[in-house]
This record gives sequence, structure tokens and C-alpha cells, in this order.
Amino acid sequence: NTLIPVFTMLLVPLLGQEKPNRVRERGFLCAFFGVLIMHKAEAFSSSNDTLQGDVLTLLNAFFYSLFLVFSHKLFAMHNYLWVTTWLFVFGSAGLTVMAIPNWLTFEWSAFPREIWLYAALSIVFGTIIPYLLIGFTLGRTQSSLVAFFIYLQPVVATVMGYIFLGDVISTRAVLSGILIFIGMFLTLYKKNEKIRKLHNSMSGSYKPASTARRKFRP
Repeated sequence: NTLIPVFTMLLVPLLGQEKPNRVRERGFLCAFFGVLIMHKAEAFSSSNDTLQGDVLTLLNAFFYSLFLVFSHKLFAMHNYLWVTTWLFVFGSAGLTVMAIPNWLTFEWSAFPREIWLYAALSIVFGTIIPYLLIGFTLGRTQSSLVAFFIYLQPVVATVMGYIFLGDVISTRAVLSGILIFIGMFLTLYKKNEKIRKLHNSMSGSYKPASTARRKFRP
């Protein structure tokens, strides 16, 4: 997931969807380093045993970035509920075909009720609701900004681990969280500045109809 915003930031200027923005790029780099610190990037290693998984993970990040970039116009033109529904329909059909061999030998009774409950919670709160939110925001803002919020995942996971599992929040987690939020501030600040300037220009150019009539009265 760390590479999804990277690929998206590289793709949107190449495809002409967004212009390069230095402030946003600095914010992105700040958050990116924050995520690397949290994931202990200095201890990263790759071997032949994990090469296939590493390549698949890299391809997953790249294709998800393509999804964010190319679906932006689709979500902007159509209702996000309709688009997300059909996204799940086609995705489920493909996965069902691939899973048929495993289903034939699957022992349903081997899983307790708690596992099914956790699976249901994962489907609803980990898949359906996030994709609805992604579709909603993709139709209203830039693809790179949507991808950037992926960097909030480790922060949210750390806080939830502290609340529900009693995990200890380390100094590394605090430092990485600070860098991520600084990056988010830099990224969102420029966008908010444009909104304020547009609002001020519209407010300044507005004149009541009565004033206009008095101005042109002979």
C-alpha cells in the first residue's frame, strides 16, 4: 500500500489529469518517509523465497493506482453507489470462478461462528464501506489526493491496536505519525488556499441588485 500514492503521483501528470504541485509533492514525501519509518524500512530484505509475493504486491499497488486514476472521471459522471455496485458484481464473478476448485474441498464446519463474524465485519467495514467512501471522494476530488489518504492506514491501525488490543505506542510510531500529519497538512493547505481565494473573489465581485440599479440610474 505504501507504493500506491507513489504510482498515482507519477501517473496523473503523465496522463495530463493534474499539474505538478511542489507543495503537494513535499507533503507527499514527508508522509512517505513517515510511513517508511513506521514500517521499519531499514530492516527490509528480499530473497528468492519472497520474490513472487513481492512482485505480486508491487503489481497490486500499480494496478490499484491505475484504478484510482482511470475511474476518476467515471465516478465524477455517474452515481458512486451504482458504479461501486457493478464494480463488486464483476469482481465477485471473477473471484468466484477462481475460487471454485477450493470451494469443492472446503470444509464449512471447520470454522467456528467467531470466524464467520470476523469475516462479515471485514467484508462490511473493511471492503464495502471503504470502497463506497473511495467512490464518493473520487467523484469530487483529485485521484492523487484520494491515494494520499492511504498513508493514514498505519496511523489508524496503531490507534486501534492501542485501544482494543492494548498495544504500546512507540516513539517510532509517534514520529511517523507526526510526519504523516505534517504531510497531510501541506497537501491539503494548498487546496484550501485555492478554495478561499475563489470564495473571496466571488464575494468581492458580488453586488446587490439594488446597488447596481442605483449606479445606472439617470
